[in-house]
Amino acid sequence: MVLHHYQFGPLNLAIRAKPRDPNLLGLQAALRGYGAQEPFAEPPGMTLTLSYCGIPAEGLTHHNLISQRMYGSLVVGTYRLQEASVAVVYTDLLEKSYVLFVCSEDFTKVQLAHAEIPARHSPLFDYLGDLMTVAANSLGANIIHSALIEYRGQAVILPAPSGTGKTTHAMLWQDAGLAEIINGDRALCWQEGAQWYAHGIPWHGTSGTYINKTLPLLCAVVLEQAAHNEITRLDTMAGIAHMLPNIRGGTWSPRTQEKLWGFLDRILSTCPVYLLRCRPDLDAVHTLKRELDYLLDGRAKADS
Repeated sequence: MVLHHYQFGPLNLAIRAKPRDPNLLGLQAALRGYGAQEPFAEPPGMTLTLSYCGIPAEGLTHHNLISQRMYGSLVVGTYRLQEASVAVVYTDLLEKSYVLFVCSEDFTKVQLAHAEIPARHSPLFDYLGDLMTVAANSLGANIIHSALIEYRGQAVILPAPSGTGKTTHAMLWQDAGLAEIINGDRALCWQEGAQWYAHGIPWHGTSGTYINKTLPLLCAVVLEQAAHNEITRLDTMAGIAHMLPNIRGGTWSPRTQEKLWGFLDRILSTCPVYLLRCRPDLDAVHTLKRELDYLLDGRAKADS
């Protein structure tokens, strides 16, 4: 088997596979631009092995089912296995695909054990991104369902459910020449010392926009559709209520939920979080811009 290395901010991904494995070739194409310059020794991240060992001998029954989630025609089941491992099964009822991963409890070691995938479309990259959210959570970071823009050298994340208009709002910033979109749908966020960071990962939903770039995180701005434009800084309880639905890495098990609550406690106590009730127009951009400028200028005065 050959070993391929990729890096997303502080997280690393190592993929072990046979050289001409078609699933490897598909992942390589999707991860282009994120290859690590040098192999890493002891990475905080995930090792994915494409070994196709088959369905676990103990079987996947309702007796060892931990959780089951549905996203349209996709059913995701998580099962408890022996030897401190879990199985994650992705079944697409429409596409007639069945993909099985065997994972360590912290999701840092993942094995593609079985794959029945239609030739016209491979969902492996999307499933890998789903598992990476849990690995990131285990390692103290989180992938947030959020547009990520760069403004004055700082990252601003715009968390919001699908259909709220986060990509539209980010495009308004970019079209006005005020900001650059780093990712239109997801942001990897973590803390180093007192500083928070955000990174543009290759998973980008349907936005089509992503840049391999790390920036210091200025703040989070939760978006909500409204008839007028208004921005409010959120306290801790309101911040939890608005941020929690946009973080998926903690919904898998009690272990990941505990990690998620720790992440929320840290980010809400050390990073400004706002609610922007807005229309999809330039006035909404300038409403937020005034607050960001006030925040940045205040920090500059404090540092001088």
